[in-house]
Amino acid sequence: MEYKCDQCTPAKFFKTKARLRRHEGRVHDKDKGKSAAGSAAAPIFEVKKPSKKTNAPEPGGYHCNNCGAPLTKGQDPCPACGEELNWEGIE
Repeated sequence: MEYKCDQCTPAKFFKTKARLRRHEGRVHDKDKGKSAAGSAAAPIFEVKKPSKKTNAPEPGGYHCNNCGAPLTKGQDPCPACGEELNWEGIE
């Protein structure tokens, strides 16, 4: 038994239903997201910049391992979350 792809012109035939499904997924599913002009459709979601300032540490600075708040060397405890900090071995 052969399985025919009705979306292809000329029609393509496959020996197994699994191969037909794989073909449809690879060839025809990617065409679903395009408009008639051939350009990609609008994305499903947008990536936006954070609206609030985060507590991300400055590059090369110190930060709390518990909450990520920026720290000045030697601060103990963390002013944001109260975590006890160990500065031994930090130059």
